[in-house]
Amino acid sequence: MDVGDLRALNRLRLLREVHDGGASRTRSQLTRDLELARGTASVLVAGLVEDELLQEKPAGEHARGRPTQIPGPHPRGPLALAADLREDSWTIAACELGGGSTVLAASGHDGTPAALNDLGAALRAHLGPRVVGVGLSASGPVREDGLLDISHLGWREVPVAEALGLGGVPLRIGNDARLAGLAEARRGHLRGVSVGLHLHVDFDPGGTLLIGGTPLTGAGGTAGEFGHMPLTGGDDPCPCGARGCLSLAVGRNALLRHLGLPAGRGGAVTRPSASSRPRQEGSPRPSRPSRATQELSARASAL
Repeated sequence: MDVGDLRALNRLRLLREVHDGGASRTRSQLTRDLELARGTASVLVAGLVEDELLQEKPAGEHARGRPTQIPGPHPRGPLALAADLREDSWTIAACELGGGSTVLAASGHDGTPAALNDLGAALRAHLGPRVVGVGLSASGPVREDGLLDISHLGWREVPVAEALGLGGVPLRIGNDARLAGLAEARRGHLRGVSVGLHLHVDFDPGGTLLIGGTPLTGAGGTAGEFGHMPLTGGDDPCPCGARGCLSLAVGRNALLRHLGLPAGRGGAVTRPSASSRPRQEGSPRPSRPSRATQELSARASAL
């Protein structure tokens, strides 16, 4: 490795540390954590500031000696657009180095793949010279070829990139549960954990197994779909085509089905509770919820 390659590598390492640390660590801390010479770190930071990738600000408190600085995002630095596609809505945010984000747009949708066309139009409206790429988190399995399945909405092999229509803008698509696990490994409770399991329960359950902070994707990119593993001990049919899937017993859709309400379309469904309706004289009092109902309600309240 020549000097130029080493310098480029150290620039990347420094930017990664600034980002993963939430742009909160001082230059001295970054120098120590990356095992860099103080002079080398100063040259790297100065170059990144000149390239409008970093900007330094004084630390709030510091020990005796020269005031220390905190490297963070440059006001004219790169941005990534992050889109969160849920079963019933989507949100777009602009994210900068260090993880700071600003919500730009949000909307509900009808639960059909046409939602991707509206999302794509909103993303294109927010593209600009600072935007270096788009990341999309989707609430369903995403195959390595970029096709999306959301079985309880009836989505089968939806070509996300084609539907968004972003042209040559770099696009990364991932499953929401896997990306949540990656976030925990980068900045949360799984940081520094050699083997971690992240479970994510929303409309259906999902998750990911992380080795050294990296999610295992499986042969086709859909590993971690715990909601579609036959773990209930039953043979009830699942919208995915299998039987006895965990999603039939755990998640918001499971709770809706348990209450006899429409499931699988995303949006929240409410109805008057038994305690809120006037009780007719002589009618029986509401019975105590069963253990299964209590457990399902506890799952839903944690979402």
